[in-house]
Amino acid sequence: MSKAQKRNREIEIDETDEDNAVEGPSVLSNILAASRAPLALVSAHRWKAVAAVAIAAIGLALGAGLLNVSALTSWMTQSAPQQTNVATATQPADQTGTEAATTPAAIAVPSKPELRACFTPAENCMDLIVAAIDNAKSEILVQAYSFQAKPLVKALGRAHTRGVKVRVILDRGDERQSDRAGSRLIAERILPQVDTGVASAHNKVMIIDGDNVITGSFNFTEAAQKKNAENVLLIKGHPDVAAAYRKNWQRRLAASRPYYGTMAPVL
Repeated sequence: MSKAQKRNREIEIDETDEDNAVEGPSVLSNILAASRAPLALVSAHRWKAVAAVAIAAIGLALGAGLLNVSALTSWMTQSAPQQTNVATATQPADQTGTEAATTPAAIAVPSKPELRACFTPAENCMDLIVAAIDNAKSEILVQAYSFQAKPLVKALGRAHTRGVKVRVILDRGDERQSDRAGSRLIAERILPQVDTGVASAHNKVMIIDGDNVITGSFNFTEAAQKKNAENVLLIKGHPDVAAAYRKNWQRRLAASRPYYGTMAPVL
């Protein structure tokens, strides 16, 4: 082979090596570029995927009976922050063995005795109840067959926000309603209980600060104010009456369970 042929052969080999050197990184770059799109998609939706897996796991656990919803809801109720603006003293357990609700220490002296009656539709009993809730200082205990009235739900929510201890017992029929009182209360961060010890928990009662009692035929609904003939009785400054209603509230609490809402039919 002549020197000129050898020189041309060397040039061709050098050019081939250069082409291979350029082609190698180019292929790798193409592979990396093609993988960026699916990786970015997975990264952008990773939390949705995690949430979907978690929801599916919870559903399977509920269906298999591996998850104790009652214990979980009870833990949530006990763990919910309860801020109070006044000191409270704890009463001993009642005869049912259930821990009694705390007695507001702020009520050292009962209010001036007062009995006030209100009748719908002629009078605005809804505003009377809202005002009593807004004046609560430490505690509101509720027994309600129905509790859909937005002004009352919002008033309880305001009370909870300012540190008043709000406890609600509902009739279990509420869990089967399309417009559930329990859902409205939970939206205000109030976790209700459900009275399961009787066929119908038909009470309409509020005990405020261990001193004021609101009762009567008035269901806590808009219809009770706007459509029905109802009565409301506000009792203030009668500690024996308030104590009797409070004791009964504790008795009904002992026969209650946490609110399950839409899960109730399958549990």
